[in-house]
Amino acid sequence: MNRYRAMVSMATLAVALASAPCAQAAVSWSEIQLVDASGVPNEPLHAYYFKGILTLWHQKSSSSTSLDVSVPPVKSVSTTEGVVDATIWVEGKGKWNAKTNEAEESLVFDGDAAGKFASRLKCTGDPWISPATCVVLSAQYAVSKGKNWDFPGIVKKGRKPLSQPAVTLAEAESLSSKQKSSAAPPPPPPPKADKKLSSPKKEGPPVASAPGAVAAMKSGAAAPAAKPPVPQAAVNLAEISSNPDLAVGTKPVQWGGIVTVNASEARRVHDGVCEFAVRHTARNAGPAAAGAFGRRWTNSNVSGSWDMSYPPIPANGTVERVDTLPLKPGRNVLYLTLDPGNAVAESNENNNLYRISVDVMGVCGAAAASGAPVSPGGRLKMPKP
Repeated sequence: MNRYRAMVSMATLAVALASAPCAQAAVSWSEIQLVDASGVPNEPLHAYYFKGILTLWHQKSSSSTSLDVSVPPVKSVSTTEGVVDATIWVEGKGKWNAKTNEAEESLVFDGDAAGKFASRLKCTGDPWISPATCVVLSAQYAVSKGKNWDFPGIVKKGRKPLSQPAVTLAEAESLSSKQKSSAAPPPPPPPKADKKLSSPKKEGPPVASAPGAVAAMKSGAAAPAAKPPVPQAAVNLAEISSNPDLAVGTKPVQWGGIVTVNASEARRVHDGVCEFAVRHTARNAGPAAAGAFGRRWTNSNVSGSWDMSYPPIPANGTVERVDTLPLKPGRNVLYLTLDPGNAVAESNENNNLYRISVDVMGVCGAAAASGAPVSPGGRLKMPKP
């Protein structure tokens, strides 16, 4: 179906160029990659992540002054057909919600033109993987550098997301399947405590100690019933966990969620790596104090692991830490393991693994960004490549 749609787009493009002797610039997605996807095809929520080079071009026999919104974006273009007007680095994402029938995309442009593009549509189906009919709710391009190309006009004219040519059903299904198989399983529920208490054994009449009981025994009356023994109290243990809310840079997120940050927001940038501050809070919800224990970070996109430590945490206490972690452009799945050395005896040992996904947009170059001081728990020593 996507191949058919691409052929139709190419045919439409050819007709438009043939009928317009002064053709305006058109859009090619030939170097845009679908780098990740989730939920395709059966989940109600689909997500797509793109990056690559967007090309604006015009026919050799004409001059280009503006973007031709009547020509839909195409997946590829022959170099013999046109002259390149601009090359733009694009990173962004698209989302489809089957429950609300809404498609959203947000793209960041850099290069010959820079800015942010966003659109929102109501569609009869996922417009990235099906021939859906859409109504455009909004389309906006905030330009910060270069020419103000009419990207919103393309969406309004074609009634499709601007990034639609970058997705094929086969690619989206394959990436969704890989992400689902690599997702960490949720921690198992804690074992249920046995609340049944064995009844005390009857071992003859109770020993009377109160004066009334002694008098009753002397008079031959029945002695008052003895109280059952109090069962031994359970051992008080600590219970460490991580609060659900945290932040990557200035962006709030919850464990299990996905957050997008820009490389320009990193504390430091070097050798293709962006270092971001991750603020999180450890909690001891148990009735006993927790002694000092460690934490370990890993990143699916960067090799190695990073070990740090917490001070002792009193009962019902919390400790906040800001760790500086290495991220790379694209999807980074961060895992935090609390107490990897099992230094703390807990009432529940099955809730010490946490995960978030961080999408880094932009390029992590060699230029160092201004570094803010790192609080305890702090700066990481980068692993050797």
